[in-house]
Amino acid sequence: MTAQDHPSDLELAAFAAGTLDDARRIAVAAHIRGCARCRAFVRAMEHVGGVVLEGLPPAALAGGSLAEVLARLDSPAPPSSTPGGGSSAGGGVSGATGGFRRRWFGPGRRTASGKRLRNGLANAALITLSLGITYLTAEYAFFRYGLPYVSMNLRPHLPDRADFYLQNSKADHVPRDYIALIGDSHAQGMGDWLLSVGGKNDRPYHSANVVRELTGKDVASFGRAAAGSAEAMVLRVTRILGDSYCFLFPPIERPQRFFIYFYGGNDIYDNHRLMQRALKEGNSDPRASVDRFLEQEYGSVSPWRCHGHLGDMIYRMARFLVRDYFAQHRTIDLPPTSNKVLIGNKATGTPELQTPPVNLSESEIDEAVLVYERALAWLRRNFPDVPTTVVYIPAPAATYRHAGPEVVAKDVYLPEQSKASGREAIVDGPAFPVSKVYDHSQLVCEKIRTATLKSGVSFIDARPAFRRAAAHQPIHGPRDWNHPNETGYRLLGSLVANHVNDSPTYACDNTWPS
Repeated sequence: MTAQDHPSDLELAAFAAGTLDDARRIAVAAHIRGCARCRAFVRAMEHVGGVVLEGLPPAALAGGSLAEVLARLDSPAPPSSTPGGGSSAGGGVSGATGGFRRRWFGPGRRTASGKRLRNGLANAALITLSLGITYLTAEYAFFRYGLPYVSMNLRPHLPDRADFYLQNSKADHVPRDYIALIGDSHAQGMGDWLLSVGGKNDRPYHSANVVRELTGKDVASFGRAAAGSAEAMVLRVTRILGDSYCFLFPPIERPQRFFIYFYGGNDIYDNHRLMQRALKEGNSDPRASVDRFLEQEYGSVSPWRCHGHLGDMIYRMARFLVRDYFAQHRTIDLPPTSNKVLIGNKATGTPELQTPPVNLSESEIDEAVLVYERALAWLRRNFPDVPTTVVYIPAPAATYRHAGPEVVAKDVYLPEQSKASGREAIVDGPAFPVSKVYDHSQLVCEKIRTATLKSGVSFIDARPAFRRAAAHQPIHGPRDWNHPNETGYRLLGSLVANHVNDSPTYACDNTWPS
């Protein structure tokens, strides 16, 4: 039977009623799939059957009907009938309906809502599948092939692993035999050098560029602003190197060497906050609490994270646009009237400066150092074959000689108020004696050095080099006095470059150049 060889109206009616034998039913079904006229006729007959059924008077069921139906459901199917002998395969109904099957009424009025539901679910599944395939294709195309051509100014909106590839301190898209910088905003390169190039990440602007310039090696930063020791050494490393199963990105080899920037300004504050989070579980053993927190919260990667990168990027961009539209922008160009530092034997005005954790007790500092120690232990346990060096970077207030007896501080963390309110309490403006600023810089340096050498890691105290340079010229500012400027980052990069092939164990030197 072809599309031009139409069945008779009787055959179409019998097909709608379900009384055709198997062979003819298959032939008619094949025909009406390609014939709109016959398909419309069948639908009309099915509708008429529904109307006829609606008009029949109700009839009482014979006793035992339910049991008979249930018994028939459990019995084997009867053999198919021949065209002339009634349709046992159709399960005919006797009486006024003339042997019509119940299927005759299936597409009719009584089950139209069920059919619509099935169609709706099928369409929803098809749409979901199409969206899923589109998303997977888009993320693979973007991250695998489009990422090398993306503007570096989009880096703040990219997921951690994607951001890794867009750094300009390496020869190619994927670094080879590279040096990794770990830390907070100092490892990320924030400061006046970045501001001087208009915030454009495709130009040299921090110590990674200097190290590459001096050594010729690829350099990649794992740094992120506001990262404490746990975020820098565990969370960031896990998100970049622990995502190796994700097929969206080219594989990243392990670094040739780690340099960890420990900042003496607020890393202790950040670590103390994490200690409070880790101790919320009520465990009396702080070391075990921190280890468990690092493993469960920072050191593990969900397999689903691979397919969240594109959505994460879109969310970050949308959040930035909304926040940028409604935000009241703050400026870092603070008036240089809070402090006076001595540069070239002249008093130079500065805004509020970050200090070591002068307001914390020694026991609170010890808790923060424990977080550093356990984060470093995690890094060494997971990368035992990668040589590692810690660079102690002093807070700006501990880098310069001061003209007055006090330092007006910035970003001072208040642990008791934070604990009482359940929110981080950070204030600007407290004044601390200069002598305490220097003493606490030395105290923190010694504790960090002890924990570092205990882990078998090299240690550099950057204070002597920073103080020598700062005695003659500003190595911070003039806009952002809490991060190095180009002079400061070139000094830091040179210090790192001088030790890429050795294992220094500097002592903590709190002296000043004469």
